[in-house]
Amino acid sequence: KAHRTGSYELLANGEPPPVSIDDVYTGLSEVDGAYTGLSAAEQMHLADYAESLVGGDRHAEAEAIAFNLAAVANAPIDNLLRAFVARDRFSPGVIFHRAPSDLRDRLLERVEWDEEHRRSILSVLAWIGDEAIVEAFASWTRNAPSWSDGFSLADYALGAGWELTDAGEARKLYFQQCRKLTREAPDSPDVFQVFGNTQDACPWCRQCLTNLFDLNPIAIGLPRELGDRLQVKTCEGCTAYGTVYGEYDEAGLSYWSPSNERPTYLPDDVDTWERMPSNCLKLADRRFALFAAAPFLSITFSHVGGYPNWLQNAEKPICPHCMKTMMFLAQVDLQDSGVDWADGVYYAFVCSDCRTTATTFQCT
Repeated sequence: KAHRTGSYELLANGEPPPVSIDDVYTGLSEVDGAYTGLSAAEQMHLADYAESLVGGDRHAEAEAIAFNLAAVANAPIDNLLRAFVARDRFSPGVIFHRAPSDLRDRLLERVEWDEEHRRSILSVLAWIGDEAIVEAFASWTRNAPSWSDGFSLADYALGAGWELTDAGEARKLYFQQCRKLTREAPDSPDVFQVFGNTQDACPWCRQCLTNLFDLNPIAIGLPRELGDRLQVKTCEGCTAYGTVYGEYDEAGLSYWSPSNERPTYLPDDVDTWERMPSNCLKLADRRFALFAAAPFLSITFSHVGGYPNWLQNAEKPICPHCMKTMMFLAQVDLQDSGVDWADGVYYAFVCSDCRTTATTFQCT
């Protein structure tokens, strides 16, 4: 309603919009037959409004608007970013992912002398992550500057979804393609399923294993390197206490990985826990890859591809075969599954070179 009428009072007052945040900012749906998304001009208008809030009593609103424009709608907000930096505001770092080159260059200079804000600036630089930033990170890794004691450049890159290779290049740790999941039975189970039951038993707790995801990567827009089919096998209970690895054959069928190591602690009653409902989510609209980079927005967070929505610290498993960081594949937020007794997020990762998957779990 706020956008259809040209009034931004609802957003300005922090009131919830009549549709989801991602629909408001990207216009992927209709309400009452009217288009709900922001036009380019309206995005600019809202960015100007947010700029007036930066550094003031309502700065938190400026952050929320900046995130929604930059990460949900992928809108250009150069002047708003300049206002953030001018007032020594650098959070959330993801809003800077498309920062203009002049701002990038100023931050590359500033990180050398601004001890007070250095950690925040490094996070911003990692999120910008363009060729100049990658070259700087590689140079700092080879020849540590005097100010770098106590700083892990690798952690900043990891938090922004990439890592430096041995050759000094950036390797993305998530897929640019992203599809959200909604609470409905899948239209095409041969293309996508979630929480698929299996007859295989977990060797630790004896609960039946689950195919957390069973999907056709090519059919849903993921890279061809993942094959025509990919199953991600896990134990719903045990992965809450440690990483569970799976492996899959040329046909994409998965099995328990011999690389798994039993967690140091498992409850005695894991095998009695209630199972998640099978096939409770379906593929829906495409989303911008970074929409989930802020954990507490009023949007749904179950999705395939894109950047993970971390409830805690970034936790990317290492492939037990090649020892490389695994690519984020998909996640299920249990609040989207329709059950009222569960909370938390299951994450799935893949190393296509080694045909290995991994699952982890986080909760607030």
